Amino acid sequence: MSHAKERKEPICLNCNAVVYGRYCHVCGQENIETKENFWQVAQHFLYDITHFDGKFFSTLKYLLFRPGFLSIEYNRGRRTSYLNPIKMYVFTSALFFVLLNTVFHEDAPTAKSTTNRKAFVYEPGADSIAIINNDTLTKPASDSIKYKSVAAYRKAQQQLPDAEKDSWIEQVIEERRIQRLEKYNWNTKQADDAFWKDLSNGISKMMFVLLPLIALLFKLFYRRHNYYYVQHLIFNVHLFIGYYIILIIINTLITIAAIDKMLAWVDAVAVIPIVYLIYYGYKSMRNFYGQSRRKTLLKYFLIGSAAFFLFLLVWLAFAAIYFING
Repeated sequence: MSHAKERKEPICLNCNAVVYGRYCHVCGQENIETKENFWQVAQHFLYDITHFDGKFFSTLKYLLFRPGFLSIEYNRGRRTSYLNPIKMYVFTSALFFVLLNTVFHEDAPTAKSTTNRKAFVYEPGADSIAIINNDTLTKPASDSIKYKSVAAYRKAQQQLPDAEKDSWIEQVIEERRIQRLEKYNWNTKQADDAFWKDLSNGISKMMFVLLPLIALLFKLFYRRHNYYYVQHLIFNVHLFIGYYIILIIINTLITIAAIDKMLAWVDAVAVIPIVYLIYYGYKSMRNFYGQSRRKTLLKYFLIGSAAFFLFLLVWLAFAAIYFING
């Protein structure tokens, strides 16, 4: 609550509803004077920052160290004290995949990185692929790039005996690879980076598809509980947020260990959050659904196995769309 002067007119400036008290019961806007000095604006800013930080850290604490607790609180209607799970999921998943494409990427700059990197590049007008190394072109050490165009690849396939031709899916993958190399002027590093970035973006989209499907699995396995589907969905939202945060911690430790050999011991520390990641799902289910350890372990294994096959099916669907439609 701010310390700004309350307006005398009991009409909300935002929605024109009659205001009873300091806040509008329709839209929630505070009915205060619109003219503010610098100090009042600064107070608002500081309040919003500290209020957000308080919510964020308390939500994070419960999320990581009391698995399932936030979902229980949500079902009880206690929601204002914590960050909205949907908004937090969007933020956390976006942060994870951004870090995955930048900081956690294998080519991200580290103390061991050098600028002496090689990339396969096709010279326009030349008969072969060359390697760029410190701006010097040399002959390729590999014949991994055999075709300069899709037409050349298709012509080569037509000349082969049927038994030696690539399968349909291999042809689709190879043609997409050639198109991607053409797009990036035959720079294999840039083409591969673009591919992995597309793959990462595809996985982030896949998770939005998988989340409601996995929630449906929980609905089926816990059908005797008097929970609506949405309650299972919110539980999985909190579960996935926890997974993303733990994965960020794991990848951060691995990245730190990769910076210098002197920090290699950090890799061993990463084992702790890896083990906790496995335990976290079980403990969340145990706390939220309240079943015995034996039943929870069994359902944890069965739901995990079913979720893995769902992931494969959705991944194949996304891969097919990516390779066919480009």
